Amino acid sequence: MSPPGPLGSRTTVATGGAAWLRLVDALVFSSLWLAATAAALAAAASRGMGAPADLRAVALAAAGTLVVYNVDRLRDVDRDRFIAPGAPPSSRRIAPCC
Repeated sequence: MSPPGPLGSRTTVATGGAAWLRLVDALVFSSLWLAATAAALAAAASRGMGAPADLRAVALAAAGTLVVYNVDRLRDVDRDRFIAPGAPPSSRRIAPCC
């Protein structure tokens, strides 16, 4: 093992880097971006029609998007394991039951 440098030992940097990559992986491959987009579109459509953005409609658009995309992802877990065995770990950490 090499001596610690200005940023710490290699183990610390590697652990911090792995944690950062896990965070980025979770954000990039999550459905939160789609849900936020659906919520923004619902709010924009409401405002575009001259009505105030109703929080219930915005929340329904976000929740519906999360449900649809996550159920679809759960349905595809077995197929994805077969087709892409080297896929990122986020696609296999979807549900502990699967």
